[in-house]
Amino acid sequence: MADIVVIVDTDSANTERDYSSLALAEAGEQATYSALTTDENTITFQCQAGSGVADTSPVVIDGWVPSTDYFLKVQGEAFGGKLDETKYRIQTTSLCIYIVDSSVIIETLQLINPGTSNRCIAINKYVTDVTVQGCLIKGGTDGIKFELRYSFLTRFIYNNIVYDCANYGIAQAGEGTILWRNNTVVDCAVGGLYCNVGCSPYSNIAYGNGTDFTNRADDYGGYNFSGDATAVVNNSLNNQPDPFVDYANDDFHLNETTNARGAAWVSSDKFTIDIDGDTRVAWDIGADEYSSLGVLPIKFTLKNRFSTPSVYRSRNFTTLQNKLGFYIPSEPEPTTFNPAWAMNCNNLLSGGF
Repeated sequence: MADIVVIVDTDSANTERDYSSLALAEAGEQATYSALTTDENTITFQCQAGSGVADTSPVVIDGWVPSTDYFLKVQGEAFGGKLDETKYRIQTTSLCIYIVDSSVIIETLQLINPGTSNRCIAINKYVTDVTVQGCLIKGGTDGIKFELRYSFLTRFIYNNIVYDCANYGIAQAGEGTILWRNNTVVDCAVGGLYCNVGCSPYSNIAYGNGTDFTNRADDYGGYNFSGDATAVVNNSLNNQPDPFVDYANDDFHLNETTNARGAAWVSSDKFTIDIDGDTRVAWDIGADEYSSLGVLPIKFTLKNRFSTPSVYRSRNFTTLQNKLGFYIPSEPEPTTFNPAWAMNCNNLLSGGF
């Protein structure tokens, strides 16, 4: 039993990397580790871009045998809640990530699709357990799309920023228990959030879309924020002005005066930290919790995170601490500010480092 960490780096100069793309890593590790449940392993693909080069290979996550306890995770670098092309990103006009297996966690990834014929993330209709959180998703036909299925499933979609999609930002084709919490969806041509039976959208911002909220079949959810009059359920805010720091330049952090501040549903567990790693105190609507201080440096210790030792394929702890924003207990604690410490605390959730 082990927690296996595989390093993906698009920088060819990094001799400690295990793979140059996520697609190669997913395929390459399956031969050894696909039976996660049987072997009682978890696997994390830790993705980075040492020289800022994009990963241009589409990814299909399929063929694993995971479970709730023995899952597969894809984890990117902290990007500060705004597109950062110096950090890891998948950029392709193909479908960026297609999730076929259950018990998959996607977090802190930047996914960019400059085309209009494929989605950024598609989730297969048979997937019963998936989490997408803390991601920045730009372009494509749809940002996140759930395929049609008439049964109730559990999917967590939270703290994501989705914008500039040709159709919908987040869309649900069929029935299923989907918990949409604190997402920010902006400037999607047809609509922001398309919700079908079983959808439960709470505390989401939809602004500047063709229609901000569409087809709330069960009228579940609430405490949402829209620029038009479509967020009509349970303590939501309608016809609201621009809530962002710099809407024109795609900075979707909240401004100081927006009514989204302090207006979210107070939740617990997975939803207590925002896309920047700030703890939710006032409980603001959307992916960002307003902070006059911006993104703060955060110190995180690797020790005692898991009950069993993690297996690092590269075993290069210096590379890990520099890229991912934590220090190793056996190393001296740094005394000067390192921007890498502005790590997205979402990385700590669901069995992260």
